[in-house]
Amino acid sequence: MDHPAPDRRRPANAFVYARPAIGEPMHDDALIQPYLNLNGDSGVRGYAIGPQAIAVEFGDGSVYLYTADSAGTEAIARMHELARGGRGLNTYINRYVREGYAERLR
Repeated sequence: MDHPAPDRRRPANAFVYARPAIGEPMHDDALIQPYLNLNGDSGVRGYAIGPQAIAVEFGDGSVYLYTADSAGTEAIARMHELARGGRGLNTYINRYVREGYAERLR
């Protein structure tokens, strides 16, 4: 089966978003992963990590895309760490990058 060539016009950190539920593909090999929520009180439900970006799904179903351009490289790296660790992501977003999102995806 032939596969179409990738669209080279799309920036590397772009997400193609089709409103997936947790565990469904977000783009290429990125998945919305359930957030571990080790403290048990997070407003974050899931996340998808991409190159220089992270999409965060909140408890109300909204999804925001944060990129290195919108929030800063250091903030994105820290958000990746916190998302994988399952603790502190919602607090970090509220304190440091609340309005630093590139796009509301849902």
